[in-house]
Amino acid sequence: MATHQLLASDQLPTGTAANIYDPIGVTGMVKNIVLHNSNTSGTPETVEIYLNATGSAATDADKLLKVSIEAGETFEWSLGYMLIVVDANSIKGKSTTADKVNCFIFGADE
Repeated sequence: MATHQLLASDQLPTGTAANIYDPIGVTGMVKNIVLHNSNTSGTPETVEIYLNATGSAATDADKLLKVSIEAGETFEWSLGYMLIVVDANSIKGKSTTADKVNCFIFGADE
């Protein structure tokens, strides 16, 4: 039986979107993504989240979310459904400034 848990946590890079959740050998079921802008300079961060094939470059066609988060603020994306991430896919992310946005992905895998 699948149990709700923290599936992944990382800081988002800038430039090219990088894997932030890549289920290997399991099927992931994502329910919430929490993003926190830890930037103390007052700079808002634009965050982009993608779902596509593992190893492939993220494109606009793969974009799930684009949001601007003010410095020191937290954004919770609570999906009204389970986002299924199969073994061959991954969730990728990027922000305006590297290592300023903390990303936490919650759900279950089986």
